Order: sequence, then C-alpha cells, then structure tokens
Amino acid sequence: MSLDERLAATLAAHAGADPDPAPIVERARHRGRRLKRRRRGLIGLGAAAVCAVVAAVFLVPQSGPVRRADAVLLPAAPGRPGAADRPDLVGTDPWTLHFTADDLVAGAGHVEWKAGGGFESVEYWGPGGHGRLLLAQDTDTLDPIKQALSSTASIEYRSNPTEVRVAGRPGTARFEPNGGGPDLWVVRWEPLDGLWARLEVYANGQDAAIAVAERFRYDGARRCAVPFRLTELPAGSRTLVCSVQLGATFIEGTLVVNDDTRRWVSVRAQLTEDEGPAEVRRRGERADVLEKRVEPFAVEAHLSGLGNTPRSYTEEEGRAILNGVRPNGDPDEISTW
Repeated sequence: MSLDERLAATLAAHAGADPDPAPIVERARHRGRRLKRRRRGLIGLGAAAVCAVVAAVFLVPQSGPVRRADAVLLPAAPGRPGAADRPDLVGTDPWTLHFTADDLVAGAGHVEWKAGGGFESVEYWGPGGHGRLLLAQDTDTLDPIKQALSSTASIEYRSNPTEVRVAGRPGTARFEPNGGGPDLWVVRWEPLDGLWARLEVYANGQDAAIAVAERFRYDGARRCAVPFRLTELPAGSRTLVCSVQLGATFIEGTLVVNDDTRRWVSVRAQLTEDEGPAEVRRRGERADVLEKRVEPFAVEAHLSGLGNTPRSYTEEEGRAILNGVRPNGDPDEISTW
C-alpha cells in the first residue's frame, strides 16, 4: 500500500474511533458559559422580543447548552457539483463533500465529516443511531479502510454477504451479531457509476440498514469548513484533508497538509478554555508533536504518525505552521467559517 493509501486508511480509521467525551463536555460547558453571558446582556437591554425569536429558532433540551437541530450540518456549497454530476471529484477536494445526509444526521449529538485523501465520510451518533458512510471512486481505496464500528476492528465479517438492492443499485450486506442490541450491518454498493460506498450502521435487520443507506443523497454538495485557517505553509504544501467534528457547535477540526514529496503534517484545533502555551512548545520530549494556544483553541501539530518514514516536516516547519494558525469566524456560527 502506498503512503497516500496508508494515510487515507489511517485517517478513516481515526474517524471511526469512539468520540473522546472530554472535548464534548468541555465544549458544552464553554457554550453554556457564553450563553449565560449573552443572556445577561439581553436582559440588560430589555430584549424580550429577541428572546422570543431565539426560543422559536432553537431547540432547548431540559439541561445542557442551547443547540440548533442543524448545528451538525455543514454549510451548503453553491455552484459545486454533487457526486451525481461529478463522481470523479469525490475524495479529491478537502473543502467539499459531494453528498448530503441532512435528514439523517440533523439533530444528532455528534457528527464527524471528512473530505480529501481519496475518500469522503460522515459518522454520526444520536437519536438516529450510530453509523458511518464512506465514499470512494474505486474499491481499491474503499476496501482497505478499516471497519470502524466493528467490535473486531476488522473487515473480516462473521456472516456471508447477501446480494441486495440499494435504491435500485446492486450491492451486498453483511452483519455482525451484537448480542442483545441491534446488529452491526455493513452495506457495500455502487450508488453511481464510478462511485463506491460502504455503510456501517447498527440496525434492526437488513431492511432497516438498507433504508439508512438510501437516505444519502448525491445531487448536492457541502463545504468542509473549520473555524481556523493556516496562513503559513512551507513552499509547495497544500491542504490534503479536512475533518471537522460538530456537536452543539464546533468540537474540533483537523487539517492535513502535504507536499509533492508526500510529506504530511496534521494540525488539530480543539475548542477549550484550558490554559495553554502562548508560544509553540514540544509536548513533553516529543519533537514530533507541537502545541500552542491560539485563542479560543488549543492547537497541536503532529509531524509524523504513519510509522517510520523519512518524509516528514521538520520541527522548524511545524513551528512556523502553528505560528500561522489564525481563528476564522465565530466557532458558534458555522456560516462564518
């Protein structure tokens, strides 16, 4: 497997890990504190009418931060084609997902979107269940990506594949028994000529799993967006992959950068009020992990991560990349990213 293929597999595998609750809890607390401050301001201004409008727009759970049902949806991408028109673009643009899943993931508690590096994906946790969709232009890219939701952490299934139809297109379905709960179903099909999909989802039977697969749409596109930007990149470098996790609003985002020599570095920003270093520093004694506080984010750069490879960015380059991280818009307002 080539370095790029291993990178794609590694990134997709990370997308399937159980979400770390710490940033989610911290994000909820952070948003709750901001909402309290905003509420005091509204009261001080006598903005009862404004509060009424906000109440009509937002869904308010019994406890926890105020959230919008569409908070986990990425911004629309006007003028950019969906996979139905351009399947050859899937996985090639880190800033665009060439599919939509609005009615499936809206209202979910946690969603991760990813684009670039040869594939696109969405994983969601919430009232609609837990599932992950992967899209790639060919099976050579799709099949090596580790199955994320399986208890065996493998794509070696415990059942033989059954031929199925997904929205009239041929495919296969397998399941892994889950002992007492919905089974893990894996549906693999070709939704369009030149586009392959794999859905992993906990579902009560094959028909239910196929019904989920049929809720994805390929006639629209959305932007992969994060509330920060990289302003200093080494010559010849560009963003390869965009990944963003959304809950009440932003949780964390990762941009993977590479160059023509196939070096790569990942830059992750997490929204937190924890204190961090004002200047770039190593994490402990590790020269391959650098960190810095860029208000309101804790930002880190991972200079390696695919094992022993001589093709990596230098510590000096990593420091320059971190020093060039800038906030971009309001973390609570995805339309500003």
